[in-house]
Amino acid sequence: MDEGAGVTDRRSSTLPTFINKQ
Repeated sequence: MDEGAGVTDRRSSTLPTFINKQ
């Protein structure tokens, strides 16, 4: 799931990444 932004900021990219990955 974290194949990009999650790797850089997975702690702060929990919600942002979820919406971005949708």
